[in-house]
Amino acid sequence: MMFKKIGMIAVALTVFFTTSVLAAGNPFADVPADHWAYEAVTELVSDGVLTGYDDMTLKGQREITRYEMAMMIARAMAAEKDVEVSTRDKQMIAQLAAEFSDDLNALGVRVACLEQQADVVQWNGKVEYTNKQARTSAAGRRSSNTLLLRLEPSAAIEPHWQVKARLEAAQELSQDETGTVRLERIYAQGDYDALQLTFGKLPLYTNEEGMLWDGQCSGAVASFGGGLKRQDGAVLTLLGGRLSPEELSPDFGIVSAEAADLYGINFDGTKNKILAGAGAYRLKNDSWDSAYFSAGNTAAIWSLHGAYRFTNRLRLSGAYAENTKAKSQDTAWQTELDYGTYRPEMQGSWQLYSAYRQLGESAAAAGTDDALHYGQKGWEVGAKYAPLKNVGVILKYGDGERIDSHQGIKQYFARVECFF
Repeated sequence: MMFKKIGMIAVALTVFFTTSVLAAGNPFADVPADHWAYEAVTELVSDGVLTGYDDMTLKGQREITRYEMAMMIARAMAAEKDVEVSTRDKQMIAQLAAEFSDDLNALGVRVACLEQQADVVQWNGKVEYTNKQARTSAAGRRSSNTLLLRLEPSAAIEPHWQVKARLEAAQELSQDETGTVRLERIYAQGDYDALQLTFGKLPLYTNEEGMLWDGQCSGAVASFGGGLKRQDGAVLTLLGGRLSPEELSPDFGIVSAEAADLYGINFDGTKNKILAGAGAYRLKNDSWDSAYFSAGNTAAIWSLHGAYRFTNRLRLSGAYAENTKAKSQDTAWQTELDYGTYRPEMQGSWQLYSAYRQLGESAAAAGTDDALHYGQKGWEVGAKYAPLKNVGVILKYGDGERIDSHQGIKQYFARVECFF
């Protein structure tokens, strides 16, 4: 494996540079074969930061000199200015530059203060304004206007591991109140060729596009498969942990503030234009109201989902889920047609969609619910647009009814989000 990584870097050097005469007489010592820099540069190649060759299976038998490694790092530093580079890759480049700063200086590459930058926490986030309105025949019109600040720091520990967090502060404008900062997530994440490990207070977004859960939980997640690095491939995910009552619908039989045990497994496979997957989840809380579940305190939910991409811009998806332990509203399903590609970092990008959803509250426990909520069914349409780079505008409209009472409800959702 080490020879493979050394070989990949050697081939990249051959393509990137035509400096064999200089390299042959370089004054620098070899980089030891077990040095962490080999894995770091190999990952930069895999992520597309360093490009220039196609055969990822070539193997070599020689070590890389410090001079050659410095040239690779200089190339990566230059790539940061020309291509989109992830926060993790930026941190990796900074660590490499700090490690080989003397060699880079010998090449005339300025690396002042990179030793400090390599350890600096990277910050991303957004500010968003959200307006929600709901109209029903019984309750009339209700609305909210919310400002939210989200900060997402991350820091690389070593080439494979990093720590991440999410802090949020929300303020309801109609109350002119002072928002409270909450630590929503904090976790460690390890990324390898076909393995991803996550531990802590981590994201929970189920693979049927968030129909069941769109939030966070405390625990551990392990994902395996080639689909982690490639567009085509399969991924198997195992998860286990604890789920706060805040991450479940109020009508889920909750009668106390105790967290529930959560275990799950899901699978996703993508081949060409087709995506298919399945999931199974088990929740247990001894304090749940037995009136909601046949087993008294246990929920068992399974799901199926799929999607077909007709073109790069047109996609049809669908999902179905059932809680086999629930006594009512035990199923949830949705189908959605999307056209366009919305990416807030790309000015002018946009997307339109139309969907029908039936979100039984015992199955769709706490999914994405911007325009239709758990316990409701109906049509939803929406549009997303990026008028400026890193600025997005999202509009959604839901026209449906309560599943239990058939009471009609219309809901409007508007958001402006600015990323940084």
